Amino acid sequence: MTAASVSVSGRVVTAGGAAVLKAQIYLTGTNGATRTALTNSFGYYEFKEVQIGQTYVLAARHKRYQFQPPTRVLSVTEELSGVDFIASP
Repeated sequence: MTAASVSVSGRVVTAGGAAVLKAQIYLTGTNGATRTALTNSFGYYEFKEVQIGQTYVLAARHKRYQFQPPTRVLSVTEELSGVDFIASP
């Protein structure tokens, strides 16, 4: 039997609300496995098939921007959307 899975998604924008293109988003599980997504031209990212009942660290990186906070700890019990990051120069 396989564990149920959901998606985790959000958006990366500047403090002024502009989309941040090609921000790298990392999703790391407690087993150390890391998945990577890049934001699209509208600043959106999505990880599909994320196992529920697990804890993950979500981190954002970009060569031009910093993030506060740069990481978030997620306990995934259901589909998560709106997990956003705000970028500052």
